Amino acid sequence: MSNLLCGQTPVFWMKEPGYLYLCAAVSALTFACYPLLCESTALEHSHAVFAGDTLGLAAFSIIGAQHGLRLGLAPLICCCGGVVIVFGGLIRDILCDREIALGGADPYASATLAGATVYVGLRELSFKLQRRIPLHVRIALAATTVVSLRCGSRYYGWTLPKWSQKDLHDQL
Repeated sequence: MSNLLCGQTPVFWMKEPGYLYLCAAVSALTFACYPLLCESTALEHSHAVFAGDTLGLAAFSIIGAQHGLRLGLAPLICCCGGVVIVFGGLIRDILCDREIALGGADPYASATLAGATVYVGLRELSFKLQRRIPLHVRIALAATTVVSLRCGSRYYGWTLPKWSQKDLHDQL
């Protein structure tokens, strides 16, 4: 979707088939491991499914930010590009009748925004300092941000602040 909104046709994965190969490999691995996942625990509570989803989310946040940077978009837009890419997860949640996890118990959109922001921020910092921050360092720190926030949410109960109607009324 983001490719089409940015006027990029054909979409980037058609020009760079490495992404398609990666998706095919992960799909094959998931298919092969599915019986093990179903035997071990309820699928929606599986640690393996959560780990795979989290790593995929980290990858998508970085890929979305990189794509915006390649198009020459402003850094803020590139950070948001990392979030736009999670709309597939929103569609999944709606179709599977799951709780939509934008900021509550599983804030994947905010974790993705944070990861994309770290990636873009480190790139911008390297320009300002006129000292190159290696690509693998930027990727590792951005992915670590996403993984840390999701794990903190799942295992330590981290959530974004929630406002009640009373809180909002008291503020006015």
